Amino acid sequence: MNTLQLVHVPKDELITEIEKVVIKVLEALKISGQPEDEKELYTRKEVMELLGVTYSTLFNWNKKKILVPRKIGHRVYYDRKEVLACK
Repeated sequence: MNTLQLVHVPKDELITEIEKVVIKVLEALKISGQPEDEKELYTRKEVMELLGVTYSTLFNWNKKKILVPRKIGHRVYYDRKEVLACK
């Protein structure tokens, strides 16, 4: 059986300990996360930066079906394979 022992700890110490745990978890997630170039979907901004094009160019490519956007909710994403094929 797991036990929990409550001890009088000053507020500042408790906050510091919680911050340490949160930082460890975030670092572990950052390390195990996918690198940018291996993401499956890119946002408009990421595509524009990666390909070095403007928003109007991206818009025209959408109309010409050079890149086909994927809508998820109100957001627009592009498939990684299609974006890298334009590179």
